[in-house]
Amino acid sequence: MIKYFLSIAILLLCKPIYSGAADERLIIHVDDYHTVEMGPFYTDQCNQNLAFDKHLISLSYSRHRDDVSSFQQRQREILIELIEKYDLDSLNQARLLVGDTKEIDKRVSIRKSIRQRYPEIESTSQTRAHGQLLVDLSIGNSGQFLVEQIIKQVHPVEDAKLFADANPMKSGQFRIDEKAYEARENFIIQQMLKSDDQVMILICGRGNDFSDNIPQGVMLKRIEIPFKE
Repeated sequence: MIKYFLSIAILLLCKPIYSGAADERLIIHVDDYHTVEMGPFYTDQCNQNLAFDKHLISLSYSRHRDDVSSFQQRQREILIELIEKYDLDSLNQARLLVGDTKEIDKRVSIRKSIRQRYPEIESTSQTRAHGQLLVDLSIGNSGQFLVEQIIKQVHPVEDAKLFADANPMKSGQFRIDEKAYEARENFIIQQMLKSDDQVMILICGRGNDFSDNIPQGVMLKRIEIPFKE
């Protein structure tokens, strides 16, 4: 446990990437790892190994959910420290489309209903009902913080077309389009900078690198979270 909290402290002190004066605006990119829907997961597993059968893929998907749950627990502690350190009341979330919050609003509403109906259920993956765990993983820590009133708002930062274009599974097989990724990353940063916030936290996948998307006058700090403990 001591070793784990020490690792969090090291992450919070990680060296920032400067593109402006140290007292100017700050974007903190916190690694994310999200659940994949069963359909795309099944397709990807079949493409990787034609010998996979439905039972093996089901077991693999169960491990995937467990990995996401473990990752989000570690991410949660880091996010809470950052929120408290910078006195923040909002987060910026990748994978949420600007102007379309219906899905996240619905899932947060479901989670709030579960919390109200079953207050005795502890917020750990070991004690959650299976359905509740899936809802929690789908809304991530940003949505969970809304439920718990740790923050007041989650800002979507994605353009629908750019997000779709950058989807590495759009062809049915995993392929990264570097130009599409770059366009998506540029939009995310520009969308965040429309706010007046001095310090902004961006929750975004580990495969994204914003170091070449940051304009003058903004500082970027990257907090990497180990995939495994």
